[in-house]
Amino acid sequence: MQVHKTQRQRGFGHGGLRLVVLHLLSQQPRHGYELIKTIATLTNNLYRPSPGVLYPLLTELEQQQLIEQCLTEGDRRKQCYQLTAAGQQRHQEEQAHIQQILQHVSRWSKYPKRVVQAIEDFRYELHESLSQQSLNEEQTEKFVQILKHTLEQVKQL
Repeated sequence: MQVHKTQRQRGFGHGGLRLVVLHLLSQQPRHGYELIKTIATLTNNLYRPSPGVLYPLLTELEQQQLIEQCLTEGDRRKQCYQLTAAGQQRHQEEQAHIQQILQHVSRWSKYPKRVVQAIEDFRYELHESLSQQSLNEEQTEKFVQILKHTLEQVKQL
């Protein structure tokens, strides 16, 4: 029996990208591609939402009447988005959560990309391994000791 790997969580966590998009649109109207570039810059290129993730999100936010298309100068083919009054209200209601997300992003975007990738890989493989077996008490204790030892080694860097 072949086990399929599940996709790793990327980006800002559940619902976080939606809040970041609302936050960025609260600053100024933006095109979809501009949102992608701004998010990549915000995360020091550790996360760049694909068009296949961002554009359906924009459509959903538009259907929820939190954002709307706006007129754009120059290239009329680009769709520009801005917050509606309901979007501004939601942004205000979610301000504390948005600030938590931005602080978290600020911290991890300072790490070298290889370190972030190694942590991501470690967490993923850890969860995969644990989901495929049950640990008895002895294995659990050994597992915890390995993690503590690894943490101590990292602290000594």
